[in-house]
Amino acid sequence: MITKTFTMKKITFLFRITLCFSLLSTSFVFSQYDATNAQVGDELTVNGMLSTTAIDPDEGVNGNGGAEVPYGWNYMQGTNYAPTNTGNTNGVCHSEDRQFKMYAMNGNSGSFVNQQITNLPTGTFTYDYWTKWAGVPEYVNEEGELLEPKFTIRIFDTETDSWVAVHEEVIPLSENQIWAQTTGSWVNDEVRDIRIQWYKRGGNSANPTGMNKSMFVDSVSFTYTSTSLSLEDTSLTDLKIYPNPSSDDFLTISTAEQGDKYVKLFNVTGQMVMNTKLVQDQKLNISSLNSGFYIIEVSINGRSDTQKLVVE
Repeated sequence: MITKTFTMKKITFLFRITLCFSLLSTSFVFSQYDATNAQVGDELTVNGMLSTTAIDPDEGVNGNGGAEVPYGWNYMQGTNYAPTNTGNTNGVCHSEDRQFKMYAMNGNSGSFVNQQITNLPTGTFTYDYWTKWAGVPEYVNEEGELLEPKFTIRIFDTETDSWVAVHEEVIPLSENQIWAQTTGSWVNDEVRDIRIQWYKRGGNSANPTGMNKSMFVDSVSFTYTSTSLSLEDTSLTDLKIYPNPSSDDFLTISTAEQGDKYVKLFNVTGQMVMNTKLVQDQKLNISSLNSGFYIIEVSINGRSDTQKLVVE
């Protein structure tokens, strides 16, 4: 198990709206955090570590289950909060004693959990979270086509009357019960409400997807890191990989960046199946690859980008 210590700052929790109702024997608690007075350096999630009341009397949770969304979290579907239990699929929590556990299968609706932050100021924010799987999933749907679990940052769209993703990150694959960390940055260019959300879809017993394994989320943070409205650009310019889909033995990789190309390929289970260097106009030999979906990562002079690749 990988461990990490967070120093968490709190700003004033200005209000909490609680709405409890019964629907199909499930209760939901709606909470949100007002970031009006946030300062650079503040960590803005509420109960991102999923502590119990014994550890955090104000924000902690007790019990084990999905009957009530833990304090600070908005909504969860096909998910519960679970303690460490090495005798079943829970495994070991990443934080002190609780973790979100998404069901292996929850039909076509999938499983998710989210938290809302209101009046988020403009600036740069850093998100950090840990995920793991009970078993080793494959990122494919019922038909064997690419399907990925996602972390998203969402804003409310008045035209569609729904929360839409403005930033997304593929949740990483990992070996059975091995925690993996994801960290990234996002720029918010206007004061508004946001939701941070984790989602995966495992299908049902008759038509399972490759993600019909329990997925866990823990040790979540969302930190106000800068008032700046720009991120250093480290992406490649105009990366082109062709033919894609490909039934050929060789791929052409082109970009405006000049220099040696360092190429990595990952299959749908997250396993790296190729790690090579291309010089000048050298093509990538993929004749050894099986048919299927891959993620290809290309790096030149410290700049990188990734694309999906289909080998036929």
